[in-house]
Amino acid sequence: MADEGIADGNVFDDLSCFVWGSDLNEDNFKRWSQGFVFSQDEPSALVQLEGGPCAVIASVQAHLIKNVLFCDGISKHESSGWRQITAEQATDLLARTLCQMLQMVKADDNIALVLMKDHPPCLSGQESQEKSQKMPDSTEFSNYHKTICQQSLRNLTSKDLHSSLRSIKCRNIEETRSLITRNTNIFESHFGVLLFLYSIILTRGIDTIKQEMEDSNEPLVDPDFGHGSQTLINLLITGYGVSHIWDHSKNIASLELRGIPKQCNIGFLTLLEAHRYCEVGSFLKGPEYPIWLLGSETHLSVLFSTERDLSGTEQPVDKAKRVFKAFDQQENGFIDSSKLIDVLAELNLETDPDYVEFMRSRLDPDSVGIILLPNFLDDFFPRESSSLGRTSPFTVFHYNGLGMRTDGESTRKVIYTMGIASIEPTDFSSVAELDIVTCLKTKWPGLSVEWQSKYPPTLN
Repeated sequence: MADEGIADGNVFDDLSCFVWGSDLNEDNFKRWSQGFVFSQDEPSALVQLEGGPCAVIASVQAHLIKNVLFCDGISKHESSGWRQITAEQATDLLARTLCQMLQMVKADDNIALVLMKDHPPCLSGQESQEKSQKMPDSTEFSNYHKTICQQSLRNLTSKDLHSSLRSIKCRNIEETRSLITRNTNIFESHFGVLLFLYSIILTRGIDTIKQEMEDSNEPLVDPDFGHGSQTLINLLITGYGVSHIWDHSKNIASLELRGIPKQCNIGFLTLLEAHRYCEVGSFLKGPEYPIWLLGSETHLSVLFSTERDLSGTEQPVDKAKRVFKAFDQQENGFIDSSKLIDVLAELNLETDPDYVEFMRSRLDPDSVGIILLPNFLDDFFPRESSSLGRTSPFTVFHYNGLGMRTDGESTRKVIYTMGIASIEPTDFSSVAELDIVTCLKTKWPGLSVEWQSKYPPTLN
């Protein structure tokens, strides 16, 4: 059975400081105070009410889409059947997704669920006493009770919330699944996003995340603008609280800077790479499922496809690039020719000394002492390196939790926008192209998208 109890107040003091910094910005806290709520216009799409919590909401959405399309049995890829799920199915998918994400981040055998001591506060008297030993089922609340609960929760300040938290320790995934399934309404309530975020952090462990991240003094939420950090994004889509988006680790000035350790279920692309501020590694560019978080300077959205062959097992040429770059710590685009044997060994290629010497002289004919990446790929992976990969058009969908405007509507609708993507051998891109296309070209050079909507999606 799960251990139910109130955690030491110091734990939640440390948790608050770790997430928000020493001086919590109450405006940021209010913008993050929402539950996981589904769109009325797209049954499986989560709504983001204000700017800020996209790191959590978009990440949960990405994992949820994985379940809808590939892991649940609901989808009908040949039609739009996967978009017609019921409210009951959506709630079940949410519970399953939250459970899977907690399982993904756990560092030991335990999973921590952070709830409120007297949640929901609308219960009182005998009803509250009767349910003290069992958290209430979501089906046990009338719409009236839910409304009162939401109104009561909205009046709570950050201090009120953090002083009312408790942690329930689940010893295995079965206990976690049972508890979340019976109480999905808690995560749909006003503080649901924060309760799940806190559960993720305590399940991974504050100390573990601090050891993984580059600067342990940096809060997970930007104190000025309220956006989730790259550390938080990585934690939610990969299970590791590292601060960088390259593959593996890099040693720079005797410092080990940790990146993504392995291929992930969910990928990540960013507009910042198109602007040459960073480089996304192959583990995030080529996830197991064709689902990517898309990052702008201020917001996160999701791009996905029902076409499974857009992702999956790492291709030999992608592995070759990743291994080559691991020996190019300064990102110069070349390695010292003496490292050729190490690269070949990592790729399980021929390492006979005479052969290696022959290839070294072939790849470095002027004896400069370096080997360029394009030359290496052309010799060892000629077909793959000259190929653009997917050449036939493919269907993509874009999700933005903040929604998009449509004709005759005063509010923004949260719906999936479909597009038909094509890749051309020559890139005829325009400086006026959409930011989302600029972002996607960091993975698919020469890509263009014909959006099936009067209002094409944007990253913000």
